[in-house]
Amino acid sequence: MAVPSMEIPSKLLDEEDFDAHDETDEQLVSLLEAGHQLPAILHEDSSMESPLEQGMSELQRIFEQLVPNKQTGRSSLARSPHYFFGTLIEEPSAEDKVIGHVSELEEDQLPQPELDDQTRFKAAKFFNLMLTKLWRRRRSEVFDLHALVRRYQELAFKTQNELFKRNQLICMEHRRGENLRVQLVRAVGRVRVTSKTCRIIEEQLMQLRAYEKDLQAKLQEKTQECDNFSELLQSCKTELFRELAKYRQTSSELAQEQRNAQNLEIINTELEDELLTLKDRFQTQNDKMTVELTRKQEQLDSAYELLKDFEEEVAELELEHTELMRSRENERALQKEIAALKKEMGMVRYVFFYRTVRRLSDLPRYISELFATILSCLFPQPSISSVRFCIALLILIAAMN
Repeated sequence: MAVPSMEIPSKLLDEEDFDAHDETDEQLVSLLEAGHQLPAILHEDSSMESPLEQGMSELQRIFEQLVPNKQTGRSSLARSPHYFFGTLIEEPSAEDKVIGHVSELEEDQLPQPELDDQTRFKAAKFFNLMLTKLWRRRRSEVFDLHALVRRYQELAFKTQNELFKRNQLICMEHRRGENLRVQLVRAVGRVRVTSKTCRIIEEQLMQLRAYEKDLQAKLQEKTQECDNFSELLQSCKTELFRELAKYRQTSSELAQEQRNAQNLEIINTELEDELLTLKDRFQTQNDKMTVELTRKQEQLDSAYELLKDFEEEVAELELEHTELMRSRENERALQKEIAALKKEMGMVRYVFFYRTVRRLSDLPRYISELFATILSCLFPQPSISSVRFCIALLILIAAMN
């Protein structure tokens, strides 16, 4: 930062003034270090920025005052400020006062005649020596001022960084506070829900206690029932042992019966074999009987044809008999013919029965003989209707056989 060359008082700040500056710096540092107290800083952000702005404005004001005036000479020294950042600047030294008096005298003696060259040279030499001495002194003061400015710039930069960090922390803590507030609201809601659930659980606990009392009463009843059932179980066990003994006995009997059943099954298989043999024999006999039946059927057919012939003859005889009945004159002749026919029919009957008896087995033969004797007893002189009846019976008997 360029500082204009100007005349400054001879002596810089005293040690007390520097101590005062150090105290102010320590106060600022303490204020910055107290920034971790976020709840207070959250409401006093403007109060923290105000000291920094005041210091910057005061520094700018001092720089403006350090700019030299347009007046010539050292009259501007009287107008220079006696304080710099709260530090008192001492009054000019004796040499400065002498130089001031010399300048005043020069101004007063302007109308006086000019000095000679030697005195003028000595005065210029003395003036140059004083200026060099003052320039060196002012240069050291300017150097100290530059150091002070750099110090305050560093302090301002640090305070700005700290302020930025504190603002970030404040925002972070603000967000954290919002999150904690939301969590607190949720926790309060959960506490309310848990309180409701606790009340419900307490009511359910009272109900469960009452239910427990009922269950204890029922448990006593059930224990009594269990005792009774245990006694019943003992009796059942004794009966079970008895039944097991009976079971063993019956199982032995069952084994014996199974052995008997196996023997009977063997016998049954033997009987089945015999039955199959008998069935085979019966089948063979049945085949033989079917052959005989077919042959007898043929014989019956021939007998039916013969009977038809006999019926035709009988019909003719009946016609003749009717004619004979009409004519009584020929009655005797017809009776003779009928008697002859009856005899012939008796012979045919006996011949027919004889043939059938020979071809049939013993039982049909006996039946036919018995039937023939019965007919001969019942009808010693059969009529035509009785002859028809006998022929029909014979046909039926032959068909049955």
